[in-house]
Amino acid sequence: MLAEDEDQELTLAEEQRHIQVYYQRPPLPDVHTPSELSKPFGLGSLHSESISFTELISLRRKHQTEHAAKSVRIRTSTPVTEESLRHKLIRRFHEALRLQDEQGLTTGAARHIRWLEGSSTATVTSTTGNAGNATIVADTLRDKALQRRAGLFLAAKVPRINELTSARVSSVMPLRIGSFGFIATDTSIMIGKVVALYAKSGGKNAKHCAILDSSNIAAVSNIGLQVYKRTFSTHFSPITEVTVAWQTYQFIFVPSMPFLQL
Repeated sequence: MLAEDEDQELTLAEEQRHIQVYYQRPPLPDVHTPSELSKPFGLGSLHSESISFTELISLRRKHQTEHAAKSVRIRTSTPVTEESLRHKLIRRFHEALRLQDEQGLTTGAARHIRWLEGSSTATVTSTTGNAGNATIVADTLRDKALQRRAGLFLAAKVPRINELTSARVSSVMPLRIGSFGFIATDTSIMIGKVVALYAKSGGKNAKHCAILDSSNIAAVSNIGLQVYKRTFSTHFSPITEVTVAWQTYQFIFVPSMPFLQL
């Protein structure tokens, strides 16, 4: 223990002596040089043209791997020459044969209809694939809904069966935003202004999509309406019995069945 303490004291004494010698040295004189503004590379006295990268390139080539040395492109591709007369004749020949090939443009339900009609080149729908199948399914569901609507009115033996079946909606007078019509509610018959239209798309997991107009009432799944109540004679009020306490307008969301366009 005594030997270790003596060694530690000697070490501390030696370090103290070095520190005293350092502080006893005379200070270095100040360097007085003119101040110069620094300039970006290329704008001062050193330009990029004066720098040579030859040494760096030689070192890179000297130490590069064999894979890097052989991966460099050393040959250029042959330029494409003009198409020969023989190739032009062959290409035109194949184009003529391709025009005579009978190939259907649709699949699924559209292909079934095309086969039943006996036409292999007729286009049943403008879209193909899943989009075309979804369109055909939507049209089929719309026709079935229109037949079901006609069956309900026919069973009820109501007059003017044709007008009620179509709800007076056609290609000549389509149902659109801003149209007016009668609405059959639980209590009375009211007037409604169309503010929103929705239609259910075809296909699997179909969703209700907003539309601007429709020429078939069966294609409309839901109708958003602002309701007007008859007050007297030909006068109607936008404030109904439901909203009279708050003096606000009434809006309802109904299916297409209880709607008849004016």
